[in-house]
Amino acid sequence: AAWPMHGAPGADFASRMVQWLTKALREGKRVRSWSDPNVAVEEAAAQWLHALLAAAPVHPVREALATFVARIAPAGACNGLAQLCLQHCLPGVP
Repeated sequence: AAWPMHGAPGADFASRMVQWLTKALREGKRVRSWSDPNVAVEEAAAQWLHALLAAAPVHPVREALATFVARIAPAGACNGLAQLCLQHCLPGVP
């Protein structure tokens, strides 16, 4: 749901993904937690993510990700619309 439908991911997308990655690392509590963050690991992960998103589209990981996203995007859009319909028609559905 976050990957841009058209074009390459921009700087704002990279910033949101770094925020998400930091949250995931801290809440996963495998490296550290919110009360005791491991800044070195978080910075290394953020640098990796920035490098991946800034890479040319022919980068192997980026190419595989784009192929995967293109394959599942139609089903994801249908699922999102179905969820929205359920939210409006059935009280209590998140």
